This record gives sequence, structure tokens and C-alpha cells, in this order.
Amino acid sequence: MSNRLSYVGGVAVAFALALAACSHAQPPAKSAKTPLEEGALAVAAGNCGTARVKAREAMKEHVEPDALFLLGECDEIEGLSDDAIENYRHALDIDPRRVDISLRLTSLFLDLGRNEEALQTSKAAAALSPERPEPYVLMAAAFERLGEHVKADRAFASAAAAFHNAVAAHPDDAKLRNRYAHALAMQGKDLLAKSEYLDAIGLAGDDAEVLEEAGTGLATLGDTRGCIDTLGRALEHTGPLRARIFAERARCKHVAKDVAGACVDADASLAITPDAVLHMEVARWREQLGDRVACAAHYREAAKLSSSSAVVNDANLGAERCGK
Repeated sequence: MSNRLSYVGGVAVAFALALAACSHAQPPAKSAKTPLEEGALAVAAGNCGTARVKAREAMKEHVEPDALFLLGECDEIEGLSDDAIENYRHALDIDPRRVDISLRLTSLFLDLGRNEEALQTSKAAAALSPERPEPYVLMAAAFERLGEHVKADRAFASAAAAFHNAVAAHPDDAKLRNRYAHALAMQGKDLLAKSEYLDAIGLAGDDAEVLEEAGTGLATLGDTRGCIDTLGRALEHTGPLRARIFAERARCKHVAKDVAGACVDADASLAITPDAVLHMEVARWREQLGDRVACAAHYREAAKLSSSSAVVNDANLGAERCGK
């Protein structure tokens, strides 16, 4: 992957985890009528207290896999990984055909570095739903982490084939085209991936998430101009995602050697959501520009925000260097 942008390390696993998140059952769009629907809305709003109450209410008559799924999601949000695994496994014991729950469990195993368990769970999901691409993407991520690169490539090829069939059946689904493009990119099929990203952009309308995903996808292919332009369009249609998109566009601009422009976008992101990692990046960019005052200021902010002793040490050294 020598033609990939330097900041996209680990993108295969990141894509796999994001894809599994997309496979979750979506909360009701309007009003909730059942305890499970109310619980799903509560989880989407980050209110796990209410979600847990509603999940247990739904299980008064009999244990529901969906209720256990809600409890597992809340366990993850609250950092209770072992409890989440127990709830997901309980749900699968009741209904082993629930591939969506298998995918969530697989992604959690990957997140925890439990790659053998991730591999076995993804294989089980693929056996139940061979037409779905998500199990193969997660399987590929597990193989990659286990050093089984040939098997990882085969799994990604299976994912791409499943995505191809899904796109053929739903040609106007921009999100699906983005995911297909990701799978193609992971196989090194850059021209085909770029074509799918451009099709997704054409279908996106004012959907900022689709535009963001396509823009960052173009970045992984080395198309910094496409990344910058697409993320600029995304910024015209979003409020909640602005900090993240500004940060992503800043990185594209930096790779495109527009260091000053990268600093402007990064500062816009940090004004919305302070972030130690981005402060460290901007500090280095300001150092490149010879702006010692701003360089030192960003290093100091990174030191304040980070909980990592290594980052704090690097930030303090950087601030001292820029302050001389």
C-alpha cells in the first residue's frame, strides 16, 4: 500500500469496525412504541440508564435477543467489555442466526485484540449469511492481525464480490457504494475504487456523512484534491460533523503540501472540539512554517489534554524547542 497517504495506517481494521457499526439495527426514525424501540432511541442519544430500563422491561415476559443487544451496546459504551461479550453471546445462544449481533461481537473482539475469537465469530457469521460482505471484511481484518495476509486478501475478495452483487441490486445506494469502494481499495484496485467513490459523491446530495466517507476514501487512494473538494462540500451540509471533517480536510491539505491551509482547518476543528492528537499534528505543522509561538502553544495544549505520559513528554519537549 505504498501509494496510500501516511496518516491512513490501520485503515483496513478501522473500516471493518466502522462497517460493523453500520450493521447495527437502526433506531426508529420517528416515534417509539415498544420498550425495545424506546431503548434503541435511548442508546442513540447516549442515555444508557433509560436503555437498560427499557431492555429489562422488554425481557419481563421472555428474554429477547434485541434486549440483550441493547444491554451489550450499553456495556460497550460504559467500558464493560466482558459484560458486553456475555450479553452478545447470550443473545446468540437464543438465536444464532442473528448475524448483526455476530458482527458486533466480532468487532468488539477486534477492538480488544482477541483476534482468534474475532476470526471464529466472523467465520460463523459468513457461514450463516454468505451473501453479506460485512463478515468477510471483519474476517479479513482478523486474518491481517494474525499475520495471515494471503487469507486476508481472499476474505477481502469475497467481501468485494458480495458488495458488487449488493450494488448491482441497489445502484442508487450511496453508502453501499462507499463500502464497496473501501473493499476494492483494500485489494489495491484503485481505479475501480475511485470510480465507486465518485458515483457515491454523485448520489450523495446533501448527505454529509456519505460525502465525508467518500472524501476520506479518495484520500486513501492518494487523491488529495478530490479529498479536499469533497470534504469542503460536506462542510456545507453539516453541523455535528464539522470538527471531524475540518480535521480530515486539514490532513489532506497537509499531504497536498498546503501546510498553511492545513493549519487553518485544524484550528477550526480544535475551536469546536479540542483534541490532543490534532494539537500535536498542528504543532509540527506550525514548526514547519517557522511559527514558533503557535507551535509552542499547540504543544502545551496537547500536554494539557493528553492522558498518555509519552505524549505529554513529547509535547513538553516540543514546547521547549519551539520556545527557544
